[in-house]
Amino acid sequence: MKKPHLIEAGQVHILPVLHGQLELAQLVVEAFRQVGPRAIAVELPRSLEKSLLQAVARLPQITGVRYRNARQEPVYFLVEPADPLYEAARLGLEHQLPVHCVDLDLDDYPDRYELLPDAYAVSRIGHEPYYLAYRVGGSEEEASPEDLRREAAMAARLTALAEQTGPILFVCGMAHARRIAEQIGKSSAEPLDRALRSQVTVFNVHPLACREVLSTWGYLGVQYERARSLTLGKNVPAEPRKVEEPRVINLFDRKSKKVAGSAPAPHHLPIDRQKVLLALFRESGKRYHLTTGEELKPYHLRTYLKFLRNWALQQGRLQPSMYQIAVGSRACVDDNFAHELTQLATEWPWQREEAEIPTEHVSLEDLRLNSERIRFRPRQVSRRLRSMAGRPKLDRDQWMQGFDNPSHCSFPPEDMALEGFSSYVQKKARGVLSEENKRVEPFSTSLLDGIDMRETIRNWHQGRLYVQELRKGLGGVGSVVVIFDDERERYPWEMTWLGEVEEEGDMALYSTHPLQQVVGPGICRAEYGGFLLSYPPGRMSDIWTDEMYEAARTRAERLLMAAIEYSEQKLVAYVAKKPPRAELKSFAARFGRKIVYLPVGQFSPDTLKKLRVFHVLFGHDKRAIAKDYIW
Repeated sequence: MKKPHLIEAGQVHILPVLHGQLELAQLVVEAFRQVGPRAIAVELPRSLEKSLLQAVARLPQITGVRYRNARQEPVYFLVEPADPLYEAARLGLEHQLPVHCVDLDLDDYPDRYELLPDAYAVSRIGHEPYYLAYRVGGSEEEASPEDLRREAAMAARLTALAEQTGPILFVCGMAHARRIAEQIGKSSAEPLDRALRSQVTVFNVHPLACREVLSTWGYLGVQYERARSLTLGKNVPAEPRKVEEPRVINLFDRKSKKVAGSAPAPHHLPIDRQKVLLALFRESGKRYHLTTGEELKPYHLRTYLKFLRNWALQQGRLQPSMYQIAVGSRACVDDNFAHELTQLATEWPWQREEAEIPTEHVSLEDLRLNSERIRFRPRQVSRRLRSMAGRPKLDRDQWMQGFDNPSHCSFPPEDMALEGFSSYVQKKARGVLSEENKRVEPFSTSLLDGIDMRETIRNWHQGRLYVQELRKGLGGVGSVVVIFDDERERYPWEMTWLGEVEEEGDMALYSTHPLQQVVGPGICRAEYGGFLLSYPPGRMSDIWTDEMYEAARTRAERLLMAAIEYSEQKLVAYVAKKPPRAELKSFAARFGRKIVYLPVGQFSPDTLKKLRVFHVLFGHDKRAIAKDYIW
């Protein structure tokens, strides 16, 4: 842990901090060890000392303290663990030391918002360099009359306490630390202050309110609480985790019931919020897989962290805010993942609605804090809720009764979506070939097939018209091959399906094994690695055992070779990350065919993601109930 920078003023050891910052709260624990104080003092109003210490004693449960000022406006103090002031008071209570709130209680103190460097820098460069940079920046030079009055009161009270108790650890804001240290020990009259506040309310914060009002987002605060307990030699508080019924079971895995996300093992202080964010992403990924059956890919994490880094730097921060974390998860994965991540990130597991004190729901508006809203739109929410309420629980024996039919078929709505995408690919391939067959030249004697507006505008500075000649194409597009991934271990299942109606083509595919994701009785969920569609239906044999395609090096090449042979048109559309080998183009030429390559990056990632997921139904009778289990 980085060494805390203490300002010594006689028996008073002053720790300058920033309010509500976890990185500074961690330093309080080390400063407590280093000083070995006989008493604790904090920059909190003395008139609220009894109520605030009552709230601190309830930690890790979150407590609010409310009173009304002279204008009868409500003023709130939210007591949470990862705040330096409340951490100091908590340490004092746990070690049975006197805890004193020494600040002055003012009704007319102005709201001040300082533009400060991200407190995360403390965990990297250390406390003293950060504080010195703060002072050099001039943030502490602008002292208002109210600040001077408060500092005089705190200095006088600290002087009196030091004479009575001995060494004191005083935790206060960086803006006041130096000026208070200069006044300690000097004889001065203590400014007048009220003894007590009337109509002070101490209340338990509602669990739902904790999701939005905590200054340190819940998951980070939980890891701090666990690390704090381990560092201080206390029992690590258990986190109540709900065992969720998975929406997907794996018939190859005997352990299909899982706890939705397992918390990472606790570590000693200090904790690094960058590592906590990584743990949050991974644990949210487990929940995401449990509820949707989809898995995060390595590029999701890479894109997510890069997105958050750039956005945080753009806002002058080193680490992202909770709002940025939530929005980034939606932008880099989808709404379902963002919902799972936000629910986990904002959860405070120790909070209960029933408590020994009244429970109230407070909002960011009540606390007069800035807020931003985000709305999630998980796919098929209404159907998901209906199916979850009306379907049987995930019992392996009951669901296996749906596999008594050895035949299997597809889900018609997914077939229609696939056929629509195939038509789009064919149209796009024809457009690419038309561009290749188009000849553009400056206008001389003939308009040919019309003016080429793009080339004319591009060369507008020449003052000339350009015309185009559309040469005769090679024909229509027949078979369509789409390759997402060719990893054999992940996509072991190989199948050839024949179209059932004239509008459907024959299909060959390789995918994840359906029995790895069972979502209903005889209803399985799988993910394409690649597929081939060929028209008209009813002609394709099992290409996976056909010896004619033994020259193929990969399954993607086998699909392409079959597409070339079965295509009734001269063009074959091939969508993949990489273009085909030259040998395959020669193979197509022997059949009088031509391969039109389309990079997979030209298509919408959202469309491809939805298209990759399909369902295998064991028996045509499952089509009547499939809609209740498919999302």
